[in-house]
Amino acid sequence: MSDPTASSSAPPPQNGGAAPTLTEEQILNGGIEINVIKIDGSSEKVKVRQLPISLTKRWAQLESQADEAGLVELLCDKIDRTTEHHINNLRLVEMRTQSILLQADIKQIEGIEKYLVRVREDLAKHEAKPRWSDSLTHESIAEIRTLGIRLNKKKYVDQLARNSAAAAAILEAWPASLGPNSSSPSAPSAEKPSAT
Repeated sequence: MSDPTASSSAPPPQNGGAAPTLTEEQILNGGIEINVIKIDGSSEKVKVRQLPISLTKRWAQLESQADEAGLVELLCDKIDRTTEHHINNLRLVEMRTQSILLQADIKQIEGIEKYLVRVREDLAKHEAKPRWSDSLTHESIAEIRTLGIRLNKKKYVDQLARNSAAAAAILEAWPASLGPNSSSPSAPSAEKPSAT
């Protein structure tokens, strides 16, 4: 006769099985370690993080943009920060150069356009670099994203609720005399004095 409690103590399978429940220890350790499978057939052990409060807004932005590559890299702390910095910086330079080009004197246009071409070539070089998330199988990406939601959704929703409550409290405490439809003593009145 088999022990009925033996099957309940076995951990659920990583892929394709029931989702593991989060333990206090996993949450206190900042996440869950899993083995991800790469496209080349190799595997890698990574920690899917419960993000610090400073990154929950970024997580929510990536979720809303459906940027799975960015999400997976953020959750597993695999973002290439140097390349990300160069890309963001070059995009800003590109926008500023385009703005300058629109206002440039006709004699300056050729030089500015050549500079803009060099900026775009440099940007393309950085964007073409292989990303860690591109090396993973679809199933591993799905597992990381699912765990990321389980680890971070409540934290983000709680943070959003706190921020909304704080904003509501500020608006409630806002003096009626400073509201958008009131006139302050220092502002000229919209009404003209009547001549008597």
